[in-house]
Amino acid sequence: MHLSNPDHANHELKLIAGHAAGDLTDSERIRADTLLQSCTACADLRRDLIAIAAATRALPATATAPRDFRLDAAQAARLRRGSWLRTLLRPF
Repeated sequence: MHLSNPDHANHELKLIAGHAAGDLTDSERIRADTLLQSCTACADLRRDLIAIAAATRALPATATAPRDFRLDAAQAARLRRGSWLRTLLRPF
C-alpha cells in the first residue's frame, strides 16, 4: 500500500530513476524499494518513467535526411561575404 509522503520533495529522484532503469546496486535497490513503498509520488514517478521508456522503444527508427544540410568552408565563406546588395550598400 502506497501512502502519501509530505517529504517527497526531499527524496532522491535519481534513485527512483535508477530503479526504473534497473541500474542500481543491491543496497541502492533496497533503499529505492523502501522509498517506493512509503511514497505514492515516487511510485507514480517510477511507473511513468517505465512507461516513457517503453513508449520510446516503440517509436520508429529515425528517417535519414533527404540531403546533407551542413555547409562546407567555401559555402560558409560565400555566405559570410553577403549578397551583391550588401556589397553595394556597405559604404552606407
